[in-house]
Amino acid sequence: MNYDDLIQKAREYGSNQNWDKAIEFYEKAFNISIDTYDVLDLAICYLENNDSYKALSNIEFVINVDPEDNKGYFYKGIYFEHLEEKEEALKWYKISEEKGNIDPELYFKIGLIYDELSDIDTYNDDFDNIAKAKNYYLKALEIDDYHFYANLNLGSIYEKENELEKALKLSLKAYESNSVESYVCYNLGVIYSKLNNYDLALKYYLEETKRENPYPYVYYNLGIIYKDKKEYELSKLYYLEGLKYLKHDSSIWYNLGCVHALNNDFKNAFECFVGAITINSKIINYLEDDNELKEFIKSDEYNTLCNKYKK
Repeated sequence: MNYDDLIQKAREYGSNQNWDKAIEFYEKAFNISIDTYDVLDLAICYLENNDSYKALSNIEFVINVDPEDNKGYFYKGIYFEHLEEKEEALKWYKISEEKGNIDPELYFKIGLIYDELSDIDTYNDDFDNIAKAKNYYLKALEIDDYHFYANLNLGSIYEKENELEKALKLSLKAYESNSVESYVCYNLGVIYSKLNNYDLALKYYLEETKRENPYPYVYYNLGIIYKDKKEYELSKLYYLEGLKYLKHDSSIWYNLGCVHALNNDFKNAFECFVGAITINSKIINYLEDDNELKEFIKSDEYNTLCNKYKK
């Protein structure tokens, strides 16, 4: 086999995640000739095969051959990202950018690291990293308007910032480019819920449940919607489905207890509240102020709960 045939074979094995065979054919090819970009592909095979020393050695070899080529620095970023050393990965991605790399995937990866460093779910007063994440996602989208994850992640940021029209536009674009990936339908459900369009929220939440690996909080959100619609059996069904994935989530146990209480099933409500309080002891203090529990707090089960858990 000549060089190109060996490289093609190596790539086929790599695409099937047969790293040992991919490495074998890359190494055979390099006995004939060496293309530095193929060396970088071999580095990824080593990395996936848990040989980080050889992976880094290959990347450093390419950088030393041509220090002005931005691709070696990009792969060094991938190397450190794989090791979950985000700030080190960011350093090398930024060097790749400085060397002239304008690949949308590079911009996306830089944006993703800033996104992950920002603790965006709590905002943590980290507006600088959030702004940088948005900037790099936008850079990626300027080059590739249908980059799935750039649209998805930027849409998610805008949703958390309650810029709902921007969030909807980006999330719909993500859905248009890849409707089968988990999370995009969940995001659309959240956005439409915030826009008070519960029919479309349900449409996308239910579509999310059909994914191979649905985002588990979709079941929690479905439980809330059906509880508010007073469709208690469906609400219970989705909360119970959510507990298959999130059995240590106190909110699901609590909300399932509320559904039982609204159904005057105080025995099962009691069991669910015990589960919620076991996970989060502060929940015992919330029950008395919850309008959904007006009847439950008159019950013997509530008194038993207070005697057992209220300090």
